[in-house]
Amino acid sequence: MGYTALFSLGNVSLKFHFADNSFFKRIKNHYYPHFSESITFSSRRVIVNNRSFKNLDDEPDVNIDKNGVRITRSDFNSVSDRGFSETYLEIENNIYSFDSWLRIFITLIGARKRMILLHSSGVVFDGSAVLFPAVSGSGKSTIIRKLGAKNALSDELSPLFANKGCFYSCYSPFWGELKRKNKKRGVKSVSAAFFPQKSTYNGINKLKPDSFFRKLLKNTLFFLKDAKYMESVLSFARLSSQNIRGYDLHLRKDASRKSIIEILTEAENEN
Repeated sequence: MGYTALFSLGNVSLKFHFADNSFFKRIKNHYYPHFSESITFSSRRVIVNNRSFKNLDDEPDVNIDKNGVRITRSDFNSVSDRGFSETYLEIENNIYSFDSWLRIFITLIGARKRMILLHSSGVVFDGSAVLFPAVSGSGKSTIIRKLGAKNALSDELSPLFANKGCFYSCYSPFWGELKRKNKKRGVKSVSAAFFPQKSTYNGINKLKPDSFFRKLLKNTLFFLKDAKYMESVLSFARLSSQNIRGYDLHLRKDASRKSIIEILTEAENEN
């Protein structure tokens, strides 16, 4: 007997089939509301089986050839056809392994669906999504702590996707230091992206599209060096930088919640 659930994030939907009921329940609960027992159609199917792994490399490896796409690590192995219509996944029976594999898989599917995953925290501010793309240690999680987790979209990885010429983000299944509190699936249009950096003052500098594009790429999660895949990622990042306002965000170590809100409001009033 199998256990079926639909996973959805932005422009991506996947129909998962689990062989193990206990693993199915843990995954569904952990990723709520992204996993549901919906009968909604998805053309992409993932068949999941659990087993133990030994003697494989610790770093993930992604390869594509004429036969399909393979993702391997010490705790999982998946094989997909080139169109990702069907994927067979063997994986250790733990959330950490599944979370790591899912991040990689979403980046591959997302490139085909006008969506990327950013190393970025995010929050709903004044009814729109605001993103804070940054490498570790730059303060993206600290910003969420100061603004409060109630309206947070993520403190680690945020989706950015497009539909009919507009750009959106939503509550992310991928978090880092902070515990997920906002578990709503609402999609929000992206008003701006702020690239935080530690500074001696609080303020913003508006970025030109070319600078925004380069900074966005540095914070985009991707694992495959296939030319067609890379072109899709580059094209979407370029389009995003031309349609979303981007800023360097300078913050003092002692920047307060009030000062951050004032900066976000200042940028919003520039629009």
